[in-house]
This record gives sequence, C-alpha cells and structure tokens, in this order.
Amino acid sequence: MDALAVKRIEKTDQLEHFDESNADPWMLAEEIPDMDLFFSQGWQKSFVNVLANSCGLNYTRVLSFWRGHHMQYYFGTKDCHDFAKHLLTKLKDDPTWGATINRNIIWYSDQLVQQAKSAHTLDLTEQSNEQLWDHFAEHVRRHAALYEWGWLPNAIDMFHPEFTNYLKAVLRGMVDDEEEVNTALVVLTTSEKETIATLENKDLVRLALKVKGDKGFAKAFKRDPNDASSGDAVQRAMAQTPPKFRADFQTICDKYHHLKFMYHGTAGTLEDVYTAIHTLLESKKNLAKELERIEQLPFVTRKAKGQMQKELYLTKKQAQLFDVFAEFMYTKWYRRNAQILSLFHLEPLMKEIAVRINVSLDNVRTMLWSEVHDALEDPKANGGARLKKTLDARFPYFAYYAENGKEEIFLGKDAEALEKKARTQTFDANAKEIHGQTACLGKASGTAKILHGQKDLHKMQRGDVLVAIATDPDLVPAMKLAAAIVTEQGGVTSHAAIVSRELGVPCVIGTKIATKWLKDGDKVEVDATKGTVRKL
Repeated sequence: MDALAVKRIEKTDQLEHFDESNADPWMLAEEIPDMDLFFSQGWQKSFVNVLANSCGLNYTRVLSFWRGHHMQYYFGTKDCHDFAKHLLTKLKDDPTWGATINRNIIWYSDQLVQQAKSAHTLDLTEQSNEQLWDHFAEHVRRHAALYEWGWLPNAIDMFHPEFTNYLKAVLRGMVDDEEEVNTALVVLTTSEKETIATLENKDLVRLALKVKGDKGFAKAFKRDPNDASSGDAVQRAMAQTPPKFRADFQTICDKYHHLKFMYHGTAGTLEDVYTAIHTLLESKKNLAKELERIEQLPFVTRKAKGQMQKELYLTKKQAQLFDVFAEFMYTKWYRRNAQILSLFHLEPLMKEIAVRINVSLDNVRTMLWSEVHDALEDPKANGGARLKKTLDARFPYFAYYAENGKEEIFLGKDAEALEKKARTQTFDANAKEIHGQTACLGKASGTAKILHGQKDLHKMQRGDVLVAIATDPDLVPAMKLAAAIVTEQGGVTSHAAIVSRELGVPCVIGTKIATKWLKDGDKVEVDATKGTVRKL
C-alpha cells in the first residue's frame, strides 16, 4: 500500500479529534459542484497527513459531505486560521521560502503529468491487477507530493486572507485611501507570466482573425434567418472548412481539450473550438486590438509593477513578498492545469480498473483507495456485486472524515447528524449589499446569472454578471462574456482572480454568500475596486 494509506476507522474506535464537543467548530471551506471522492481524498488525506513535510504543520481534521458529485468540505475554524498564520509567519521570516514553494509546485506538477501520460500510453489490458495498482498508487503518491507544496498558496489566503491583509497593511502606510490600497495590491500581485487560459485565448483570437480574413469561410459562421440557433452556423462552418484551416482547428482542440474534462467530465471537442471562434466573430470586439492587448499584457504588467514599486519605495523584503504573491497566482493555474491534464490521461486506467473489479466507472470514483487496492488484489472476494451494492448505497449521500492516519465513511442518519452540527452559516437575505475582496479592478452592472459548472453555460449572455461559488477552467467561456464576476470563495490566488485580470473583467471574490443571496435575473452593480456587490 502507498505511504498515504490510512487505517479505516471503525465506528467503535476512539477518534482522537472527532468528539462533537470539540472546542473548534467546523468551518465550510469549499463547495465544489462537480467533484469525486477518488480525486478529493488525495488532497483531504494530504491536509492531515503530509503537509508538515513542506511547512512543519498539518491540519488536524477534515470533514466532507457528498450528494452525488456535489461536495462541501470543512476544516476546524481555529485549525484553519492557525495554519494560515503559521504559513504567513514563515513567509515573513524568509520571503525566499515563497520562491521555494513556487519552484516545487512547478516541478511536482510536471512529475504528476509525466506519470499520467506514461500510464496512458500503455496497453492496460495486458497489465496484471498488481501492475494496475502500481500505476494507481504512483499517481496517488505524486499527487500527494504536489499537494505538500501546491496547497500552501491557497492555505495562506483562501479561507482567512492572512497574506492579503498583511500586504494591504503594508500599503496603507504608503497610499491615501482603501481604493488606492486595492489598486496598488492588484498591480503589485499580478503575474506577468501567461497561464494556459491566456495562451488558449490568444490562439483562439489569432485563429478568429485568420478566419475573418477569408471572407468566404467567415460568411459560413454568420447566422442567417433560417438558423434556429448559433449551433446551425457552427455546423455549417464545420462542413465548409477549407483544407488550409482544418489543421488550425484540430491543433487548438488537441492542445486545450483537457480543460473541459476538469475532474471527471468529457474532454472538449472540435465543435467547441468552432463555437469559440463563432462567438469571437459575432462579438463586437476589435479582434486585432484584442490580440494586441493579450500579447502586450506581460509587458504592460511588468512596466506597471516596476513603476508602482518605485513610487511606493518598497524595501527589498516587501518587494519580494509582493513578487511571491504574484507568482502564487501563476503557479496556482500551473498546478490546476497539471491536475486536470493528469486526470484526463488517467481515465483509461480508471476504466480498466472498473472492468477488472466488475463495477462501473462512477463506482470506482466513489471508492476509498484502500478499497481499490483490496478489490484489485482479490476481485472475487472484494469486487463485483457486493462492492457495487456498497458503492451504490454510498453515492447518493455520505460523509468522509479524515485525521492523521485515519479515515471513515458515514452514511444515512450518521452523516445527517454530522452535517447538521457542521452547518452553521447564516446570512441576511434582505441585505442590499455584500462585500468581498478586490480581484480585478473596475465597475459594471448587469443581470446576475448563477453558474454551477459547464452545465449552466447556456444561461450566460454577453454583459451578464457571472455569479458562482468559484470558477474553474470549464467556466472560462462564460467569463469571457461577463460584464463582471462575483464568487463566494476566493483568495487573490483563486482561478477567478487570475483569469479576470487576464481578461480585464471587474471581479469580486470571497463574498461567501453570493449564490445564495442572489438569484438568476437580479440586477446588480459590482464595484470591484471597492469590493462591493449591490442589488439594484
């Protein structure tokens, strides 16, 4: 078994940190609408078992609740805050440690992708069950190694914005008001490195410009009176693609299709690329200027940052900390892309495991790693109908708990009782305004659209305000249409913060209640420079 293998807790066992009278109440950390236990137990186990390898401290306990693939997970409130403060103290004492974090995130991300790609090239039908487990366990090991470092930028700022608040405190001694503080923070913490989202956007705009230059082909993308929807124009363009363009569309599809796969979805298709080009051609944007903006963005960012550093007379140590934060924004995307790409390449392995133990792929995604190991070791005794019955009963609703060296699944009334005690969040539904952190400067108004993943992309129209628990790569097409973006979760290294800055879209993150407080159709004003969202 892998080094991260843990003991299954029997309900009669004494759980060291699970006592319901624990003085540290549960705090909702994240709500993720499209997740599975296979992937998430990797980081939940890492939280309580191996983070100390990189920073000297683990979380004490973690608890998650599942309705199908919709997950909410919780930390202890004090535990989570103490962890963030611990990281900030280490970083303030030695800013170069931040550079070590970022280097390791990139290195371990590359290692994770390399292993998954290697497994993808194998004829898995020729592999023994023991070999399948070895590939599975190696993925788990490399993912855990990545999380030892990859989680730290989130932990220092996502739930308790310790790093952001510290940097704001530095700036308050240098500028006149809070809007200037937010403006300076955004400038100084924006990375000049291009993420995969920027690279994809740049490739799409280039191709759209190329198509626009071919009047005959460009005409195929335009909707005519007989089209029932924009999909008709897309299908027509696909059918009428000149040979010289086919490789261009396929290249973009091959390069970025894993982004739509996310954690366990369906990879992007050639039709998705045509749809993206159609959207760009139908937009009112000057594509030549948009391409110039994207290409100049690294230089503009570098110049603005350098000028701001000089104007504020930052010390060397202060400048290092702002640079670390900016690099966190880049490596967060780098890690996330590596995880999605590795899961995409690991899919054939997951399917072969399902065949070997005679359960569905969805069942495999709901198994503990120890269950995967036991089922592969003895499929007759630990797989098949009996295992399927167990997993089918688990899937609709269950709870997962982990502490150092231990884990357990809770079902039915046991899970309900735990969740009732964990849920403590309340909010004022009649409030006219809510507050969050400034992610990207600006102000905009529009119609709120609540998005819970790519299944809701059809709701989004250009000029709407995108409201989400959090954003991920599958929501980028909607982010490109948004007048503003509002999220419940955040931290300035969040996906929404990074992409909104690349797109130049006003963005407020970390509101905690946006998707509950707002509903589809509400008219809202987002003043991201102030960090406010107001119902009109």
